[in-house]
Amino acid sequence: YNFKTQINEFVNPNYTTILGYTKDEINAMTPDSFFKLFHPDDLLNINVHMQDVSTGAAHQKIEYRFKHKNGGWVWCYSVDSPFKVNSKREVESFIGVFIDITELKEAEIELKKAKQEAEKANIHKNYFLANMSHEIRTPMNGVVGFSSLLRDDSLSKEVKDSYINIIESSSNQLLNLI
Repeated sequence: YNFKTQINEFVNPNYTTILGYTKDEINAMTPDSFFKLFHPDDLLNINVHMQDVSTGAAHQKIEYRFKHKNGGWVWCYSVDSPFKVNSKREVESFIGVFIDITELKEAEIELKKAKQEAEKANIHKNYFLANMSHEIRTPMNGVVGFSSLLRDDSLSKEVKDSYINIIESSSNQLLNLI
C-alpha cells in the first residue's frame, strides 16, 4: 500500500480470493469506504496498527474482521512492515502478509462457549453434590447414631424398638435418595 497515492501497488491473487474484491475494486475505493469494510469493533486497533506501520514500526501484527464482498465477515491475520522509506525517514509504502484465520477464530469461539458450558455444568454439579451430601448425611447420622445406642444392654424393649424404627426409617430415606 502506498500512503501518498492511497492505492495498493500489488495485491496477491489470494488476497482477492479471500476478500472477494479485485485489486481494481479495492483501489477504486476511497480510504473512508475501504475502512468501512473493517468491523466496527476492530477499527481502533486498526488505526493504531496503521499509525505504527506508517511511522516505521516493522513486523506489526494484527487480527481483525473484514467484510467480504458477499457480506460475511472474514477474520484476518496481518503482519505489516514499512517497504519504501524516503530520505527523511518517512514511510511511503508498506508491505503486508495476510492470512484468513476465520476457521481458527470460529473454533476458538466454539471452544470458549464449550468452556463456559463446562464451567456452568461444574457449578451445578458442585451444588448437586453439596445438596446430596447433606441429604445423605442426615439419615446416615440416624442409622449410625441409633445403631451405636442399641449396644446398651440396659435399654428397655420399647426404647430398643423405637431406635430400630428410627434406623429403619433412616435406612428407607437413604434407599429413596439412592
